[in-house]
Amino acid sequence: YSNVGLVLSKCGRVSYALEMHRKCLKIREKTLGKSHLDTARSYNSIGNSIMIFGTKNEEYDEALDMHQKCLRIRWEALGEGHPDTASSYNNIGVVLFRKRQYDEALRMYRKGLVIREKALGKDHPNTAKSYRNICQI
Repeated sequence: YSNVGLVLSKCGRVSYALEMHRKCLKIREKTLGKSHLDTARSYNSIGNSIMIFGTKNEEYDEALDMHQKCLRIRWEALGEGHPDTASSYNNIGVVLFRKRQYDEALRMYRKGLVIREKALGKDHPNTAKSYRNICQI
């Protein structure tokens, strides 16, 4: 379901993609548990799918919840200095930016940037995404 959801998202069929990601999440929570890294990936995919076409504050709230769950798992499993943890901080920042919570978004973007600079270097494309996001505020 996860791969189908990713392809559907890329094709612009977000509502169907979201359905696939939710099915995958149910299976992963049941079989792997709520603190497994693959479950975190499902939370992340749902959050990202919502953000593609989300326009309502309630949708952003759900996306934020999904990305926060993902962050908790990644932080516990991979640690604060892992690039995936940085991606979660960045994703939370994106949601907060859309919710017009700019100070909190900036705080999340900066946390992600610090991790990415240390783990990936200043010239990595993901580090550049962090720079870009900070410049938007």
